[in-house]
Amino acid sequence: AAALSQVWSVQGGDVNFLQYCIDVCTALEITAQVIQKNQKDTVARLYNCFARAHQILGNHKKAFEYFNKSISINPYSSTAYLGRGIAEIKLNNYKDALSDLYKCIEIQPTQAEPYYWIGVIRNDYLNDHKEAITAFEKCLTFLGENNIELKAFANYGIASAYYHQKQYENTISWSKEAIRCFSGFSSSFYLIGLAELQLQNITNACEAFNTADKLGVNCKKLIKEYCSEETH
Repeated sequence: AAALSQVWSVQGGDVNFLQYCIDVCTALEITAQVIQKNQKDTVARLYNCFARAHQILGNHKKAFEYFNKSISINPYSSTAYLGRGIAEIKLNNYKDALSDLYKCIEIQPTQAEPYYWIGVIRNDYLNDHKEAITAFEKCLTFLGENNIELKAFANYGIASAYYHQKQYENTISWSKEAIRCFSGFSSSFYLIGLAELQLQNITNACEAFNTADKLGVNCKKLIKEYCSEETH
């Protein structure tokens, strides 16, 4: 633990790097168990661990390969199907990703995260916004109270799907739900701005764009075009 803390401080406190270190340490621990016991289930967990480490590093093809190995040993691992589904999204294999995510749900029906990624696929890549909303809502149904980050993203997903359907009041409402989960959710403020603009509520739109811009979304062009000096 002390060594991890020291490495983390050298990396500037990067959370992803810390998670990678943790995953590597976990993998080494499981490797020792494999050597001692040679248990198939433990080997599958080892492959999942390696796959997760590669996902954190952005090596999605490698992650896919390790999740494949895990599933070949344990075809009932919801973790592996979820991980492989996410890897397939990153590799633009949306049909296969959906298949894996639904398989994950078949194994563990009350798991929230696969529903979130199903929503992402349907909303962002398949233009199936109605089904995307259904998936995001199911994600929220199964979420625990402590998973605030995923709750924020699911709320934002619903807001985005409503925006694509030109239901701007719903867009604003669900974006605000996302902001209640995470007050610095810049994309939600940006989406509110776009929806308010469509509703001709220029003052509200400018307020949202200014907030989004301060939080990191570049809205300067929109602010220059629509917002008066008094507004910003």
